[in-house]
Amino acid sequence: MEINNRPLPPLTAGGSQPGIKLPDSGKVLTPPPLTAEQKDALEKLRDKAKEQPQPPVTVTAPKTSLIDEVV
Repeated sequence: MEINNRPLPPLTAGGSQPGIKLPDSGKVLTPPPLTAEQKDALEKLRDKAKEQPQPPVTVTAPKTSLIDEVV
């Protein structure tokens, strides 16, 4: 693979692809309403987020010296 530092050609309006029509920026698009299943899942997530997380139990390995590990 050849790598070079040539600049990219400038973008022009006369490309081979048709332009993309974007929605009017003044129009606010609202998402569709939630289904009952989605509402239940959202409630469960909210309940879990309110719960205080328990700190994980960590087990520390017994201390060994370098001599113990070699032998």
